[in-house]
Order: sequence, then C-alpha cells, then structure tokens
Amino acid sequence: MSIIKRFTNIMTSNINSILTKEDAPEKLVNEYLRKIEDDLGSIRSEVETCITEEKRMKRSLNECRDEITKAERYLSRAQDDRDSSRESEFLDKINELKVKESKLVSDYNVILDNSNKMKQMEEKLTKDINTLKERMNTIKNIDIALAFLNLLESYMSILNLKIKSIEPQGKDHILNKWF
Repeated sequence: MSIIKRFTNIMTSNINSILTKEDAPEKLVNEYLRKIEDDLGSIRSEVETCITEEKRMKRSLNECRDEITKAERYLSRAQDDRDSSRESEFLDKINELKVKESKLVSDYNVILDNSNKMKQMEEKLTKDINTLKERMNTIKNIDIALAFLNLLESYMSILNLKIKSIEPQGKDHILNKWF
C-alpha cells in the first residue's frame, strides 16, 4: 500500500463510529487493536527510514551548497587573475551545481513532507491505540459491574424466597438481624 493511501486511510478512520455499530464491541476492539498495533510497527519502521532518508538528503544538500560556495571562491580568484577560461569553467560548474541544488531542495521537501505525514500517522495510531485500550477497560469494568449486579440480584432473589418462607412474626426479627 502506498504511503499516501495508507496516510489517508489512517487519518480518516474514526474508531468511535466503528465501535458503536458493533454488537460485540470487545471482540471488535481486540481485533482492531491488533490490526493498528501491526500498522503502528510498520509505520514506526517507515518513520525511521524516512528520518534516515531526510538526514541523508539534508547532508547531500549541504554538500552541494558547500561545493557551490567553493566554486564561487574559485570563480572570484579566476576573476581576480583575469583568467577567462577558468572563469567560464567555474561559471559552468556553478550553474551545474545550482541545477543539482534545485533538484536536491525539491527532493528534500518531498521527503520532509513524507516524513511529517508518517509522524502524523504514528501519532494518530498511538492515539487510537490508547483510545481503544481505554474503551477495553470500560468494557471490562462494565462486564464486572454487570456480573456483580447479576450476583447481587441472585442473592436478593434467594433472600426474598427465604423471607417469604419464614413466618410473619419471624420476618421482622431476621430483617433486623441482617440489616
């Protein structure tokens, strides 16, 4: 999948809308969490690759600019010496390096843009993972609360059955003893 398509898919995904549509949210959350954790691993390696490429391009651009500065110094010396053949040689070299610099700047900007998009994807996926983990905790807490309520309800029904089976005069005695 291309970087741009992946970026578009990840940035436009809305996990909350997906979670509210599902009948079994815990299963969906686990599945989606696994998927985006895999994506996050790939994105992190791609971010590292982009950062490495960005540094390499920046270094190439700086080297080119250093060569231009050096050629301009040589051109200045050739002009001082009034050596027209060397002067035209260095002018040609400077023009050639300026074209190279322009291409390097363009390539560097593309790589920088890709690197920024990859970092945004990494941040979004990290945020989505944290949201999903919070949602999982909420689901687990709700499940625990429901289990507790079911247990409490069954105890209350047992208690009601026992109270109904006791004679009316003993009923108050048991309620006072228990409560």
